[in-house]
Amino acid sequence: MEKDREVIERYRRRLEVYAHLIEERHGYGVGRMHLYYTAEKSGNPLLSFNKNNDHIDKTVSVIDKTVQKIEVKYFGVTVRP
Repeated sequence: MEKDREVIERYRRRLEVYAHLIEERHGYGVGRMHLYYTAEKSGNPLLSFNKNNDHIDKTVSVIDKTVQKIEVKYFGVTVRP
């Protein structure tokens, strides 16, 4: 169950990045984000998230920090995955 939550959370963050890019690059407003499971056989294949600007800002901030480390060629790993 916890593994499922982690996977869903990763999908949510990925959708947040897409929403941010669509708004920033193309000027379209995003209200909700949807994920459609194409291989779903027995349940609802649609998972939806409301857009949350605070979540998106945090996700973008994490990406920005990662990019900054890459740009200065810092590749240290503090905790092994």
